[in-house]
This record gives sequence, C-alpha cells and structure tokens, in this order.
Amino acid sequence: MRSEDKFKRTVCGVGYIGDGVYKVRENYEWSPIYTRWRQIMQRCYDKNAKARMAYYDGCYVHPDWHNFQNFAEWFEQQYKEDGWQVDKDILVVGNREYGPYTCAMVPSIINTAVSKNRGRVLPQGVSTKGRRFAARVSSPNGRVHLGTYDTPEEAFEAYKEAKEAYIQGLAEEYKGRIREDVYEALMNFEVYPF
Repeated sequence: MRSEDKFKRTVCGVGYIGDGVYKVRENYEWSPIYTRWRQIMQRCYDKNAKARMAYYDGCYVHPDWHNFQNFAEWFEQQYKEDGWQVDKDILVVGNREYGPYTCAMVPSIINTAVSKNRGRVLPQGVSTKGRRFAARVSSPNGRVHLGTYDTPEEAFEAYKEAKEAYIQGLAEEYKGRIREDVYEALMNFEVYPF
C-alpha cells in the first residue's frame, strides 16, 4: 500500500488505515481488530447497515478512531479475553460516541445485559398479559417471569430491581477481569424504562 493511500478515507467515507504497525490483513484474511473497527464504522456511517440497526442512529466515532492505527492500539491495551466486545453504553449514560474515553472492552454477557431495546411502547422488561402487565428479565438461563402487575409502572419497577441486581452480580463475577471504572459503573448502573 502506498503511503498516501493509508490516509484515504476508504471506510464508510470516514475511516482510514493510517501509518503504523497494525495490519488490516493476517494470512490473507481481515485481522480481528480491523474487523471490529470496520463494524463500528459501519454501525455509525454505513446507511445500509444503519437501516438494519436503528439502535445505532445518532451514533458516531471519535475522530481519533477514524484512524485504524489509533483504534488498534487502544484495542490491544484493553483487550482481555476471546469473545470480549467493545461497549459504549456502560461508562457514559446515554452515550452515542464510540471512542477511547467512552468505550471499554467487556465480556459479551455484560454487553448484552446493559443494552436495551429502543422504540418500545411499554417500558423495558414489560409486556401485556391480558389486561395486566408482566415483568420478565433475561438471564443466561432464559427469561425469568417476575410477576404480573396492574400497571406498567409497577411491572417496570420489578424489572428494574431484578435487572440492576443481575448487572451487579455480573460486575462481581468479573471483578478483577474488567477495568475498575467499568466495575464501578456496573455497580451503579441504573435501568431506565425507555
């Protein structure tokens, strides 16, 4: 690759490879780090990908991470175990930015636990059951029924309590393996209805 090509914004019109030690390909295949970086760029800037994933509307990538080399260096410093994922939702409430100061590497089970369904009519964890409202929380063993309530607000409070306890349990389980700031954020994580 020519030197000037390393700075062409070839990934979604925003990202570029940059000059550095991190390679895009390993053994004729995309490197795992490059694949993750490209997926983040697509979530934020690829119109076709955004149509499939409305959750990422309004998300963007910090300018430092437009350069693949910067992302790869951060990734190498953060990465702990196979299957861990880049999360943008734990450290900053309502965060829409993927960047070095707002993201952390976490196990997929934690990433899934803190994500929420957007565009719901009822609060998270709440569904109708006849004329009443059921509260359910997901766990690795499947969905757990928490009870049936007269109002969606009551059902959400049951869900909120169970979900926050579940997230705190995950924080304890991974304490010492996740960063300290991630542990603290999980212990104080607050679940909102929407």
